[in-house]
Amino acid sequence: MPELPVVSSLKFRDFDFFAYEIEQGDIVHKQLSSGHFSGSLSQLAGEHIILSIHRMNQFILQQGTTLEGYITFFIPGDANQDFTWRCNQLRGDVIGVLQGGMEHYCITHPNFVGMPVSIKSEYLIHLAQDLGYYEFLDNITKRECFVIDRKKSEEIRLEIGRIFQNPSFFSKSWQEYMAATLIRTIQLDQETGRNTVFRTGHSRRRICQKAIHFMQERIMEPASIRDLTEAVGVSERNLRYAFHEVAKMSPKRFFDRMRLNQVRKLLRSGNFQSVIDVSQTYGYWH
Repeated sequence: MPELPVVSSLKFRDFDFFAYEIEQGDIVHKQLSSGHFSGSLSQLAGEHIILSIHRMNQFILQQGTTLEGYITFFIPGDANQDFTWRCNQLRGDVIGVLQGGMEHYCITHPNFVGMPVSIKSEYLIHLAQDLGYYEFLDNITKRECFVIDRKKSEEIRLEIGRIFQNPSFFSKSWQEYMAATLIRTIQLDQETGRNTVFRTGHSRRRICQKAIHFMQERIMEPASIRDLTEAVGVSERNLRYAFHEVAKMSPKRFFDRMRLNQVRKLLRSGNFQSVIDVSQTYGYWH
């Protein structure tokens, strides 16, 4: 009899609670747009696979390192969604791949739906070999994402929905079924040679990474555009171009959103004497 997973389904009206529940590995979530947050998380956890569906109504930054011992396949829930995935600007007909412990950087747009599938590396590789795909591991370590046929991407989304509705329906283990579907889809991509994605220039991504690192070090105090350009060693024009291409917003707005995230967390913690203390600590005077 097929095994049943641990099932959870949660809705959120608070971003911090959502970020805590959705966290896997060492990935931090930050809300980059203003306004009230609403989101949801549905998850199936089996012996070998963690299958999730998450929805978010705001611009969200995900940054950090991924779950050790797993390979995560990121499947957008809508073929028409735009998002930033590591060095790539992508749409919904892709499968992103993250090796365990890999650096992760992703910005999703409002009303984004994501379907990450995290599979234990050892289980995945053994299954690929059993299916006759002996070079599967080499194939997925060479690339960060795979552009797939739009019809096939929609079929995968429908299959994930069916598994959530009734995992015991499948004659095989739902975990084996899901893993085998991803293996065959990616192998087909390799055979057809689809690889057209828009890659953000590595230099612009490095500019953003260096600037964000500076922002994190100076999170408790405001910094001007001049401070950022001097720290990164680029012109204001190049800094703005890099952020608009990678983060879809200006560096000033990005830094302000990061700082407001910290202010909100401190206010929620209760570890302060007054709201004025918090605001003045971070340089907010109104």
